[in-house]
Amino acid sequence: MAKKSYTPLPGIDPEVAARYRTVLEVLAGALTVSEGARRLGLSRNHFQSLMHRAMGSMVDELTPRAGGRPATPERERTLREQNERLLAENQRLRQRVETTDHILSVASGLLKGRLAHRTSHESGARRDKKPTEDE
Repeated sequence: MAKKSYTPLPGIDPEVAARYRTVLEVLAGALTVSEGARRLGLSRNHFQSLMHRAMGSMVDELTPRAGGRPATPERERTLREQNERLLAENQRLRQRVETTDHILSVASGLLKGRLAHRTSHESGARRDKKPTEDE
């Protein structure tokens, strides 16, 4: 689905609406900064600071930007590459552990089989003994 580029008009809280209208009137030149500050009951300095921050936000949004996804920060890219490398190494080591476990299991089985085979020979009569003349 395509990204929507349209942004609807924001809803304005009634408490903010008076400030919004006053800032617009000052920006349009219908009011002076001092008149706007008096209307809102703010000091001129505070009102002007609010207005400058609002203008800064507006300028920031109106500034053209390069299209496409923003570049990944260098640190994040480095960490992502390191993470991928470590995940691959972890997978390789897991496979080695599984192979080693399998080899040990087979070797253990072989050893147990030999020991069981030896034990059964040792418990029975010796077969390599030559029969005596009495037998």
